[in-house]
Amino acid sequence: CENGCEEIEGVAQCRTQAVPSCTDSDGGKNRNVKGTTTTFKKNSKDQVFQESKEDRCWGLRKVDEYYCSGTTMKHTTLTCSLGKRCRDGVCA
Repeated sequence: CENGCEEIEGVAQCRTQAVPSCTDSDGGKNRNVKGTTTTFKKNSKDQVFQESKEDRCWGLRKVDEYYCSGTTMKHTTLTCSLGKRCRDGVCA
């Protein structure tokens, strides 16, 4: 079998995944909810691979926020609102 397929009982079984694709569990740029952003891409050998990043704290008052822009994972740093601090990837 080719292209990520495997043979099971004589039949080629292929995993299908929309490539490229991107999902963000917190729905985008959301400093108040910890999220995980996941992309599926193809490398130079046409193999599908997955990359995931979790939102995380950057100092006491900033969140490294991962989000999707179309099918691409992007990153920005968001500042917590006055009186809030970053804890475990979320402003609280």
